[in-house]
This record gives sequence, C-alpha cells and structure tokens, in this order.
Amino acid sequence: MSISVRLNKAETEIIKKYAEFKGMTVSDLVRQSVLERIEDEHDLATYHKAMAASSVVVLPMILLFLFARKQIIRGVARGGIKG
Repeated sequence: MSISVRLNKAETEIIKKYAEFKGMTVSDLVRQSVLERIEDEHDLATYHKAMAASSVVVLPMILLFLFARKQIIRGVARGGIKG
C-alpha cells in the first residue's frame, strides 16, 4: 500500500533529519509513528474501560460502609477492649 503526504519544505527536512538521526528510513519512521499512535489510543480506550469497571465494583462496598459505619466502628471498638 502506498500513502502520500503533503508537507512543506521545512517539514520535509525536519522529518528527514529525524529519520536520519534515528538511523531509519522516512518510510519506516512514519510507519512506526502511526502504529505507535494507534497502540496508544487503543491502550487509552482500554484504560478508560478498566477504570469504569473498577468504579462499578467498588461502589457497592462504599455504599455498604456509608450505611453501616456505626456498626462497623462499634464492632472495631468492642474488639479492641480486653475482657
């Protein structure tokens, strides 16, 4: 597959110099950059899904604590008394 990109002279020189600095061809540099960008976006989407799932999992425990905190604190206090 072939892709063409329109660049001005300054952009072309910057890309060529950077590719030369990295020791790769311009084609390899562009290919690697595009693939890394796609992977980053995919990883970010996966991260957002994981954070949403963890919020759903933790929410019932937080609600249980809020409704039963007096009993929980009373139980901890009783367990701490030597008797």
